[in-house]
Amino acid sequence: MGGNALKVIFILLCSVLTFSCNRNKSIILDASDEASLSPDVQWAVVYVPYVALREYHDEKSDVTSHAKQGTVLKIEGIFFAQQKDSTGHLNKVTWYKFEDGWLEGTAIKIYDNRLKAETASARLAE
Repeated sequence: MGGNALKVIFILLCSVLTFSCNRNKSIILDASDEASLSPDVQWAVVYVPYVALREYHDEKSDVTSHAKQGTVLKIEGIFFAQQKDSTGHLNKVTWYKFEDGWLEGTAIKIYDNRLKAETASARLAE
């Protein structure tokens, strides 16, 4: 009886493993953009509903563009600053440079390749 029970469990386990795989799912990779997987290029996804990109790494700087939640942006530069909050305390702030302007780091999440960023963006849209 013990041997038969093991065979049944083994057959059930094999069946579950065989039929639970989704063979129709494919990964589309655009190899034409070399920066998509480059190890020295990072990507950002906007995680807040709406943001304003600035001309410089400063909240008082002119707005140059806007982005909405789920937008994927290629990071072109980083600036580390200290800003005073409403109580006068200094806080470390990271600004990121994009093609259309600067954005404070609290509005985005950083990814090490474009595929990961686009996957995260798609999940935000669900």
